[in-house]
Amino acid sequence: SDTISILDMDTLTKVGDITGLRPGPDDMELSADRRWLWVTFRFARSVGVIDMDTRKLVDVIAVGKSPHGIYFYNRAPFYDNLPPLSTLARQPAASLQLKPTPTIAAAR
Repeated sequence: SDTISILDMDTLTKVGDITGLRPGPDDMELSADRRWLWVTFRFARSVGVIDMDTRKLVDVIAVGKSPHGIYFYNRAPFYDNLPPLSTLARQPAASLQLKPTPTIAAAR
């Protein structure tokens, strides 16, 4: 399928569709401001960014073999109002240099 259905979670009714997508939309994550929907396209080997105001695919990032799962973790103390697309997002995933995230041990 190349369509994502939009549901009203209060009424559990379908309120629209996002069409014309790449094949295999799989996992999705909505940005904190609810403006951008990030979608893995498993069969198209890419991640897409959908503008929720227009319900249109605005960018596709090639990531390689069968992307599955997507998650945002906002560590910023406030929303910075920057668009989600950056030079970091446009680098091949294999070239990204990620730093380890510190963890806090739980008390026993």
